[in-house]
Amino acid sequence: MALDKNDWKKLDGKFSEQDKKWDKRFEKFGKGIIGQVNKLLTAQTIRLLGQNVELEQKFEKKVDDVKSEIFTRVDPILKEVQTKREHRTIVANKLTDHTDRIEKLENIHPKNKHDFATS
Repeated sequence: MALDKNDWKKLDGKFSEQDKKWDKRFEKFGKGIIGQVNKLLTAQTIRLLGQNVELEQKFEKKVDDVKSEIFTRVDPILKEVQTKREHRTIVANKLTDHTDRIEKLENIHPKNKHDFATS
């Protein structure tokens, strides 16, 4: 039995119908899978964002702890530096006063002798 053109057209029509049915099935299947994948990706994104926020908070706490520790250790040193600066200013003023007194005394005691003429 040989197939003629009409037979081929009928077969082609049958295959076309089957192809369309399969296309619809695959389309529905694909939409279902895409929907599920989107739901999973959304859930995963939400979970990762939550983890990101948690890690960010931990990092900020560690940074705050380190800054606090640095300030705790540096603060006494800075206070000591400030005290030393104030002391240096006082000592410098005393030194200036002493230098002035020595010059005055040397003026009235040239060659380590008292000069009654200048006093």
